[in-house]
Amino acid sequence: MQEFKIECYMPANGETCSITTTPDIPVDIDLSLIKREEYEYDQLPPNPKRQRLIHGVLVMKDNVRALLSDTDLISYIYQYFT
Repeated sequence: MQEFKIECYMPANGETCSITTTPDIPVDIDLSLIKREEYEYDQLPPNPKRQRLIHGVLVMKDNVRALLSDTDLISYIYQYFT
């Protein structure tokens, strides 16, 4: 809250949390997350009004924000914290 002047959230494991920011905050998204969402979206009947959700882990390190898959989080932690 102090650093970005936005509300802070602490959802429980498995809980969905929608975070609205003003201004928009850019986030790098892991390619595997995008491909997984695209595959799941293509399995449903076409509906342009359907919300497209991406489930991942939001990580911030040195002012870089990234949305990672759970499997990529392990390698990220190993790379930056060991």
